[in-house]
Amino acid sequence: MQNSFFQPLHNIQISPIVKIAERARQVESAYEQKTGKKFIHLERGELNLPTPQLLINDIKAALDQGKTKYPKSGGELPLKESICRKLQMVNGIDYISSKDIIITAGGQEALNIAFNLFANQKGAGFSPIWSVAVENFVPYANIEFAEVKMNDDFSIDWNELEKVMPTIKFFYFNNPQNPTGKVFTYDEISHIVKLCKKYDVFIISDEAYEDIIFDGKKHISTMSVDEAKGYKNIISAFTFSKTFSATGIRVGYILTQNEVVLKIVNGVQYTHTAGVPTFLQYGLVNFLDVDLKPQHVEFQQRRDLFYEGLKDIKGMKVAKPEGAFYFYPDVSEGMKKYQGKEVLDVLLEHGISVVPGSGFTKHGHFLNNMRISYSAVTQAEINMAVERFKEIF
Repeated sequence: MQNSFFQPLHNIQISPIVKIAERARQVESAYEQKTGKKFIHLERGELNLPTPQLLINDIKAALDQGKTKYPKSGGELPLKESICRKLQMVNGIDYISSKDIIITAGGQEALNIAFNLFANQKGAGFSPIWSVAVENFVPYANIEFAEVKMNDDFSIDWNELEKVMPTIKFFYFNNPQNPTGKVFTYDEISHIVKLCKKYDVFIISDEAYEDIIFDGKKHISTMSVDEAKGYKNIISAFTFSKTFSATGIRVGYILTQNEVVLKIVNGVQYTHTAGVPTFLQYGLVNFLDVDLKPQHVEFQQRRDLFYEGLKDIKGMKVAKPEGAFYFYPDVSEGMKKYQGKEVLDVLLEHGISVVPGSGFTKHGHFLNNMRISYSAVTQAEINMAVERFKEIF
């Protein structure tokens, strides 16, 4: 069949993160047999912490109770009411109700639907940017997408941001950010919302890592800032995957007060899947009862251990991430001795897999950086990784 058929779907790519994970698995066995050392996976945003037993028990109970029939369009009310309480109490969005929430098959479906609201139009987001946004969502919706390059310290270039605003219909905003680990401040978020209001731009707010925040800081939801109140062109996407180490359960949700968007999203979500499995929705109703402190402690310890090991390596320039579970160091200095070799090739030879900076841009930004994920490694593996990075760089 001719390649002109099915455009622009031909442009959709498997995430480079997935491709690298598959390549790493191919070389893992040979490396371990040759060296007797463990291969260390630092490429994927998977989590190795257990899913809370409370949720597992409740999901099993929902099956036993026969929650296996068609789900209600838009989501089951008990789960939506629990989410509403959470958004009001935890996120400080006190002016919303359960009618403003639609349950989706993970945060990824929520975001894909949101991007598709702007099919064949123009959008933008900060760069570096989550690979799925530019490799999957953008071509799927045939969107012309601009990357607003962040400064080298991951601060915002406000002039560049405002320059793009008159040309776009939506702005994709990921906080905490993948891949940098940046947590945006209240003032930064307020100014972003202010600019979007000025130019009548929608905001797609991706808050997947809202519960993975360090150093006593607090996640600020886009819809919670004063500037956002009364502005109905905000579409926020959340997920249970990261918070509860439940990436395979595939439940997330969209929050918006735009009635037109709610109607469209409800129809699109139902068209995609006829709804999220009923037993999963009922199994998550009590998610507010889960104690997240052990997770917070573990990730903070991993972050601190990794940072203390990486910050003094001369060939790496590393910022201390404030959220999510990623580092995004510049390794241009350390790679000079490898005379043009690709960073991924060098690391794989040393039994480590990461995602190069090229995986988080279509416009050539931060190509000397790489993303290190510590979401699925032990503290012992972090110590081993630090020693290998010292050897490499």
